[in-house]
Amino acid sequence: MKLNRALQKEILLKLAETYPHPNGEQLIHYIGREKGYEGLNNHSYEHVVANLFYLQEHQLVDGFSITYALGGASVENFYNARLTNKGADFLLDDGGLSAILGTITVKFHEDTLKALLASKIQSANIPASEKSTLLSALKNLSGKALEQVITKLVDLGFENADQAIPLLKIAFESLQKSVS
Repeated sequence: MKLNRALQKEILLKLAETYPHPNGEQLIHYIGREKGYEGLNNHSYEHVVANLFYLQEHQLVDGFSITYALGGASVENFYNARLTNKGADFLLDDGGLSAILGTITVKFHEDTLKALLASKIQSANIPASEKSTLLSALKNLSGKALEQVITKLVDLGFENADQAIPLLKIAFESLQKSVS
């Protein structure tokens, strides 16, 4: 297979040298086996083209093109090859802005959490008097107190993860059945 992670990294790093501007001319220079650059010269032209094309398909680079002639020959245009923002983020240890912007924040409204907890209390296999006491306490919880209860429930969930794993498996299996 022509795809090679080390070569892909070399290509990205070479294009990063002039980010946000194209660096394709230098890329051609190094592919052309001139002036002592040892990186891309260790790979065949076909491998460099395949890996550059692959990186472009994943939107890590752009500006590279291949034009096919009638006889089946191809002309590769490197001159406008440049690193994209996704390529730059890929090179950064922390994932760059994509990691920050791609973070999903889930917020639950206080009433939603109370309704969810009330539902679980109602369906619990406990005496009616205990349900009534818990529901009354839940109803009177302030937002801050509810936040502490939820935090404690999450902590308990993580502390008892070994017991939760079989339940997660059941939940995932039922989700797969409902989707398929």
